[in-house]
Amino acid sequence: MVVYIYSLCKPQINKVNQIIPEKRTVDKENTIMLFAKYKNKYHKVIKTKNTLITNLIYAIMIYNGTTKPNALRKVTELRGMITTKPVPYGIMQVTSKIKITDEESIGIVVSNFEKLLKNSKLTEKQKVDKLLTDYNLDNKNEILEIYNEISEFLKK
Repeated sequence: MVVYIYSLCKPQINKVNQIIPEKRTVDKENTIMLFAKYKNKYHKVIKTKNTLITNLIYAIMIYNGTTKPNALRKVTELRGMITTKPVPYGIMQVTSKIKITDEESIGIVVSNFEKLLKNSKLTEKQKVDKLLTDYNLDNKNEILEIYNEISEFLKK
C-alpha cells in the first residue's frame, strides 16, 4: 500500500524538486564562521602543506557538520556499535567497523587525498572534482561552493 502511494506521488515530488531551487545548507556568513571554528579546533590534525586539500577538508567538515550534527553522528555510532556493521564515523564520515574519532577521520581523509593527488598534473578544478568524486558525497556542488568561499576568503 505504501509503495503504491509512493509510486503515485514520486512524479509530483520530482516536479516540485525541479521547480524549487535547491537551498544551500550553509550560507556564506556561516561558512566563514564555521571555517574559523574548525580551523581553530583541527588545524594541528590537518598535516598537509597542500592548501587545496586543506581547504577541501574544511569545506567537507563544514558541510558534514551542518548536515550531520554531532548528536546525529553519535546515534549513528551507537548503531554501529550495536550492529557491528560498518557505519560512517567522525566529522569526515569515514566508514569503518570500529569507532573512529573526528581527528582520526580527518587524518584518514587527508592521507587518502594526498595519495590521490600524488604526482598529479591536473588543474585545481580537476583535482577538486577528482577528490570530491572519490570521496563520494551527496552534494558535491554545495561542498564546491563552500570550498570556493573558503579559498576566496583566504585570498583577502
